[in-house]
Amino acid sequence: MNTKSFGSFLIRIIVLYLLIVGTFMDTIVTYAQDGPPRPTMSTNGAIGKPATYRLPVGRLPAVSAAAAQSTDDWTPDFSEEFETDLTNWTVFDLSDDGLDRQWGIDTQDAYSGNQSLWVAAGGADGFASGNTGYPDNLNTWFVSGAPLDLSSTLAGFVEFHMNFDIEAEYDFVFVGVSTDGEYFAGEYWTGDSGGWNYYSVDLSSYIGEPQVYLAWYFFSDESNPTPHAGVWIDDVSVWTYVNTGPVTTNDAVINGDFERGDLSEWTVPDGSTVIVEEAPNPISGSYVAYFGGANNLNESFYQTLQIPIDADNAHVSFYANHFGEETKEGADVFCAGFYDDNASPNLVLDLGCIDGVLAFGPEFNTAGWWQVDYAITGDEWETIKGQALNLTFEMFTDDALPTTVFIDDVVFETSSGGMPSDDNDTAASATPLTPGEEVSDLAINPNLDVDYYSFQANAGETLAATIKAAANGSGLDSVIQILDSNEEVLCENDDSENSLDSYVTCSATSSGTHYVLVRSYDGSGNRNYFYSLLVQVSGGIIPPPAPQPPANSTPQPGGPDKKAWTAIIYIGGDNNLCPFYPDLITRMEQELGDRIGENGFLNIAVLFDTDPTHCNGVNGHATRYLIQPGGNYQDNVNRWDMGEVNMGDPQTLVSFAQWAMRNYPADHYYLAVDNHGGGVSGIAWDDTNDHDGITNDELYAALKQITDNGNTPIDLFAYEACLMGMFENAYDIHPFTRYIFFFPTISWTNNASYPSYLGDNRFSATSDGRALGEIVFDVYYNAVSRQPYALSLVDSSKMEALLVAVKNWADTLRSAGTAQLPRMKAARSAAQKIDQTGNGQLEEDDAYLDLWDLADKMAAQGIGIAESATVKQAVEDAVLLTNARSSQQLDYSRQKGLSIFWPQLAEGDYRNYVTHRIYTSTRNGTWDEFLTFYFGDSGTARGGMGYSYGPSDRGQASSSSESLFLPLIAR
Repeated sequence: MNTKSFGSFLIRIIVLYLLIVGTFMDTIVTYAQDGPPRPTMSTNGAIGKPATYRLPVGRLPAVSAAAAQSTDDWTPDFSEEFETDLTNWTVFDLSDDGLDRQWGIDTQDAYSGNQSLWVAAGGADGFASGNTGYPDNLNTWFVSGAPLDLSSTLAGFVEFHMNFDIEAEYDFVFVGVSTDGEYFAGEYWTGDSGGWNYYSVDLSSYIGEPQVYLAWYFFSDESNPTPHAGVWIDDVSVWTYVNTGPVTTNDAVINGDFERGDLSEWTVPDGSTVIVEEAPNPISGSYVAYFGGANNLNESFYQTLQIPIDADNAHVSFYANHFGEETKEGADVFCAGFYDDNASPNLVLDLGCIDGVLAFGPEFNTAGWWQVDYAITGDEWETIKGQALNLTFEMFTDDALPTTVFIDDVVFETSSGGMPSDDNDTAASATPLTPGEEVSDLAINPNLDVDYYSFQANAGETLAATIKAAANGSGLDSVIQILDSNEEVLCENDDSENSLDSYVTCSATSSGTHYVLVRSYDGSGNRNYFYSLLVQVSGGIIPPPAPQPPANSTPQPGGPDKKAWTAIIYIGGDNNLCPFYPDLITRMEQELGDRIGENGFLNIAVLFDTDPTHCNGVNGHATRYLIQPGGNYQDNVNRWDMGEVNMGDPQTLVSFAQWAMRNYPADHYYLAVDNHGGGVSGIAWDDTNDHDGITNDELYAALKQITDNGNTPIDLFAYEACLMGMFENAYDIHPFTRYIFFFPTISWTNNASYPSYLGDNRFSATSDGRALGEIVFDVYYNAVSRQPYALSLVDSSKMEALLVAVKNWADTLRSAGTAQLPRMKAARSAAQKIDQTGNGQLEEDDAYLDLWDLADKMAAQGIGIAESATVKQAVEDAVLLTNARSSQQLDYSRQKGLSIFWPQLAEGDYRNYVTHRIYTSTRNGTWDEFLTFYFGDSGTARGGMGYSYGPSDRGQASSSSESLFLPLIAR
């Protein structure tokens, strides 16, 4: 028991009881089961507990008008950064203790800028936050001065940041919404938030109400044995939408999962044989459709869809399981696309084809499902909208070695709503602008939105385009291109040298209309992705913009004193890996001793998301930990319930890593992402959230935010997942890391390895990123000795030189001409392959090849001998450590630490790879241009199908037999 008297302790028990069942002092508090509507709240911090608090009648001043609303849906109705005063708010003290202390502006801590709101900084007796913490007997409200009028709006949100450290269980902060200015429904928090976190209040429950109040309420009881810092609020913004509503989606396909057990709603032309039957491993339900399996087929089936004219965007997705014994390219082909409904149908939109040689095996393979998820571009949408089209699947086979395709979960989904859609998604609908005039109030929204602008220029003139987004507090990570009148890219930029925002300059090669294309780097878009654009045209030199720091740059660290190391471990257990992770956390608690104690040199922050389907007895929530010796946690102090989170959302990673770096600052940072890996396809899939995963371009954007564009680099980044040891992955994250650890192959681990390297005797406060990387490498390699796999440690600083070497090599290969294609194919065939499909074999259809060995085999064919030697040397310079274990079927003896993407056919992730939708290495290098040269325009008469190679499961070896291997799940 603390130093308070037993009487005080008893009072606290009564207070807690009253909090739960009904009333508390003058400020009536209830857990509302019925009564006023309750807002939906979300946060990247600990989840709150629902409650309803009563503000005594007559406290709010009478108001004659509602709060002003924004004239458009692109900007917030109201923003408060607390940099001036509280004119637009009502603040008061209800403590009745003879002192005047209430919410007020404070200069000691802020999420952005120099000031924020703190619980006791206002009033005649108020004071600044500091070492003494907040006072006892606080009872203070902070309420919107004028109510919101939601009577004619379609959606509304309140967003803010909050940081709290308050006495757990006894003191609390509450956020609520009211329609009468008396009863406020919302959630309350107690304990420690672990620093600044983002909060969102969805006002959907209040749409149609003529007056809606917002309030923040803080209470502290009569005594705090230990000083606590209090509560800060910053960056409050209110958004209401008049022209649009919440995003709505519609799946136009009927019986797309075939669970009716038949082909109702589908049309099967004469001569085609399509069957629906129960399958041993469907994607969902029990039934799948399939065709093929015979020689000399030309068959199809389709469903007629009315494509809406007013949707904002659309995508097509389906799963397929493709198997057979075909060995001849082009003999058996499966295709999909939209045809018009004419007597002689024309292909309106090609979704691509896949060749029979890429089949997974001679019979139905339970692990062989892969997914096509085709996002329809703005140009394509203009082509198909408003029409009646046939979504068609086709199968063609020759007279030998037939191929069969199973199909499941066919979806054609359109979405509309959210932010109002702009109409400049194509060059034909580009918005004209005048060079030299900056245009503001622009936004990238919704996801996959692109904006085109047109202007005039003459040949030889200098062109420049500047984006301001991050500098103004926007969430947009922009990419900008300048295009000529033929829509050919003249120049492109992701980041300027001085900021996260884009700046690009080049010369016009012709006279006439030119275009600027703006998009989000990772395809994300929302109401906070606003920007301004300045295009300049000059006959002389255009100086670059002056550097501007981001408006919401990471605040100065608070919390514990700075330590030597902070380990940030992101564990995506919302899948079949869930059972293997709890032991990892327990071992860290039990084995790391005083390394993680109060006087240790190491903090370990963990975010672990669970899956009740695979982990018994869990609620499916994610938990944020600051690992404690012996597992002695205190909720909301060093362990936080995060509710359900999407580990496949890059912003989840950003929020967690920034929280850890801000609150547990260190000289060195280790960041590990542990989950399934898929190489080119990405990492960190979350089964609860529609199998969402972090794509490689999303990881690039996330690490850029986490490290402030590399200004605070990660000393060691670990891809704790399969197949991520690729040249492309290492190059992409090299600006934000010092060293990278990963597996080029499917990875294995056991109880003797991860994360025991944090307890290795060689790891100390004086270790740098390379030293820890070498320890991680040694521990892994020594722990798993019987399974075939490879692992590598890479020096990020060497990746630019490697890119140049690969670029020169690729250019030389292209210049060799088409006459050398057979030799190039022979080099590919002879090169060290990586078992990418997880079938335990090294085969021609494996798309990942060892880069060093590929260069070696290309030189052996007499092509680009000098350039191949440079690539090999650059690989040796970049890869500090690599080693492999082999088996009879999987011989990895020729791997040198980095693989590269070269699929057997121009299919799968190839389309996104060569169109720069995955990697910066394809933007900055030319390996993608070599692949385009090698395959021709598409590799087939129609485009290669853009299915994802999907994640591979990690092999979890037992400490004794090392025999347990999790089956591949391809999506």
